[in-house]
Amino acid sequence: MDVGPELGSLIVLSNVDFSYRSPAPAEQGGEGLAFALRGINADIPAGQFLSLIGPNGSGKSTLARLLNGLLLPTRGSVKVAGLDTRDPGAIWEIRRRVGMVFQNPDNQLVAPTVEEDVAFGPENLGIPQPELGRRVWEALEAVGMSAYAKAETHTLSGGQKQRVAIAGVLAMQPEVLVLDEPTALLDPVGRQEVISTVIRLHRQLGITVVWITHSMEEAVLAERVWLLADGRLVMDAPPARIFAEAEWLRRLRLDVPAVVTIAARLREAGFAIPPTVLTGEELVRALMQGWTGCMQNK
Repeated sequence: MDVGPELGSLIVLSNVDFSYRSPAPAEQGGEGLAFALRGINADIPAGQFLSLIGPNGSGKSTLARLLNGLLLPTRGSVKVAGLDTRDPGAIWEIRRRVGMVFQNPDNQLVAPTVEEDVAFGPENLGIPQPELGRRVWEALEAVGMSAYAKAETHTLSGGQKQRVAIAGVLAMQPEVLVLDEPTALLDPVGRQEVISTVIRLHRQLGITVVWITHSMEEAVLAERVWLLADGRLVMDAPPARIFAEAEWLRRLRLDVPAVVTIAARLREAGFAIPPTVLTGEELVRALMQGWTGCMQNK
């Protein structure tokens, strides 16, 4: 189900195609095109937490890079606060508004110490002292890394490095944070550090979040999910609606959160588990409410 863009949205994608040049010849001769995305019509309102999921090769990372002009659409348009990513005069403002965090933080850290790394982006924007120092400190405070300001980046854990990468983006004061599988290379502790940090930034600062992930347990934390398959946006809905289609997701070779499977089996066994239950905490709460109701009726 494609959902058309809404007026007033922070990011609007209209009839977006994206193709790469294929080394293989086209059927009629000449160089062919390999389409990564086709016919994307969608919007992202300010302040939303959006997860982007899909099988390998579905176009998730390509779509992420279109959001701040790292890639430009082959057809259609991507607009950020009304600014078209194809306009060379708007690209730096777009990239200030839409910050990118990638899978491997080592590819994003550029300075020997934490505070120097976080200062790199705003310093290149020409932000003067003392404003630069204030931005660095506030960004490190926001991700819980102010105690490591003087630390050398190579000494940090994976989760700490990713939080520093996020701080470097925050120091640019973006409106949107796009994270392309930011926990894929992290251990469970680092993964939880990054997830908790991003959720806190979203709730406390109102930052719009676009979270690209292979983890369905991470996807359920969003307010809204985009499901890509074969380069097309096939569903755009709240997590509960997406994961109600468990069999279809499995046919797309996507996992279903374990809690969703357990909740479905409990419902089959007669337990009153709401279909909106997606996390372990929600499942425990539903079971406790059911138990309390049974005890009151005795």
